[in-house]
Formats: sequence, C-alpha cells, structure tokens
Amino acid sequence: GLAFDGKDFIIPFAVYDNAAYVARLSKEALFYFIGLTDKEPQRFIKDNGTYNILSDYIFHINSPEYAYQVGIYYFALKQTGPAHAFFLKAAELSTEDPVKYKKIGYDAYYMAQICMESLGERMDKLVHQYNILIQWDPSRYEAYYELSRLYYGANTNLNDHVIAMGFAATAMTKLDNAQNVTSICIDEQYMTERVKMQYAICCYRSFKDYIAVPMLKDLLENGCDTIKEQIKSLGLNLNL
Repeated sequence: GLAFDGKDFIIPFAVYDNAAYVARLSKEALFYFIGLTDKEPQRFIKDNGTYNILSDYIFHINSPEYAYQVGIYYFALKQTGPAHAFFLKAAELSTEDPVKYKKIGYDAYYMAQICMESLGERMDKLVHQYNILIQWDPSRYEAYYELSRLYYGANTNLNDHVIAMGFAATAMTKLDNAQNVTSICIDEQYMTERVKMQYAICCYRSFKDYIAVPMLKDLLENGCDTIKEQIKSLGLNLNL
C-alpha cells in the first residue's frame, strides 16, 4: 500500500508474485499530480517520458487503451513484470465493453502471455491462456501460432509435433485476417511467412516432406531475409 517516509510518498505498482516496482514521489509532486495544488514542484520533471505515459494512464484510469500503452512502454524497456501487469489490467478493462474493445483486449491478453513466457511460466498454463485467447477472437492467427510454437518445442509427448502441425495449419487459415498487434509493428510479409515456416517445419518433423520441402525451398528463394536466415539456421536437409 501507500507509505509516507516524512518527505516522499512510496507507491508500489506493477505487483507480480512477491515483488513490485516502487515509485518515490514528493508530497508536493503528488498534490500537484492529483490536482490539489497548481504550484508545480521543483523536483517535478514534466518532460520525462515516464511521467507522460503514467500521467495519461492515471487521468484515464478506466481506459484499456491507456493501460495498454503503459504496458507497451515497459515492454519496450524490457521490464517484463510491470508490462505484464499493465497488459492484464488493459485486458480486464476491455471486458467492460467486449465489442468496442475486442481488438485491444485481445492484443493486451496476447502480450500478457508473451510476457509470461519470458518470465518462465509453465507450458500448461500458457496453453490454457492461449486457448482463452482463441475464445476471445477465433479469427485471429496469433494464439494458434503461439500454441504451435509451444508444442513444437515441448518434446514432452510423442504427438506434440502433430499437435503443433495442427495449430500451425489453423493459423495458416487465419492469415486473411492478419493484423498487427497494437503498437507492435511487424512487416506484413514476415508476419505471413513466419506462420508458413512454422507449418512447414512441423510437416518436416512429421515426415510430410512432400509438403515441407517445397514450402521451405520457396521461402528460401522468395522469403524475407529474416525468414531465410531462420530456415538456414535449422540445418534441415531439403535435398529430398
């Protein structure tokens, strides 16, 4: 909770498990920030990026868009814990109007799972969360793609690669509705080709060379540079 040490307020935020970030704010700054005084404190730096993004959020506390942008801010700084907290907050707020906030809600929940994976979340929980995301909007490809990627790298059951291939195949059917996650710009060609590559390598692992090899060769010849490098790094034998 909020604490005061005689000079500054100590404000915890972005709580994750047993840890939290802490903001230190002078009494004068807090009073100015919430509108109790018009006198701007000397230690208050208005052109600070953190101030701007948090100020917008605080004055639009019930807006999923502003909570999401705070998440993006921390995600860009590689501060995954607070990013995850704000993405979850944005997803929660979006449920107040699931029609109006359908895209921002999906994007927020998706980014929350990206953060969770980075933080070391177990695969079974991630699978559960991505299945919730599919229910949120079954026309989007991202959740199917991420599930394919998770199962492909799992190696816990003999049929994981088959499950991965199924999710990748489903993701392929959703590419007509492909769109960038809010504030995360991915080149359209790369967006499409990474799904195709995922499906192709799943087919390769499932001994469906007649599908995999032509697709991978085409991507090596016509794909973007990033995809070409990724395929080369796999060291697959495509002379079949």
